[in-house]
Amino acid sequence: MKIIFFVKDFIIRADDDVARLEQLDEEMTNSYQNLCDFLAIDPKNYSLTEFFTDLKLFCTFFSVDI
Repeated sequence: MKIIFFVKDFIIRADDDVARLEQLDEEMTNSYQNLCDFLAIDPKNYSLTEFFTDLKLFCTFFSVDI
């Protein structure tokens, strides 16, 4: 019977974690869309990974020039 308790506890925590991750994903998607609107970027043609890569390169080049 202990295993049933642990499985139920795991399912409850996993369900809460999934709900939180879905909420964070929605918030991140909305934030990225707002950023794309601000920078006039098409999010369908410019992925979040590409954005962070370009941002990292910009920061690297900027810090070298200073």
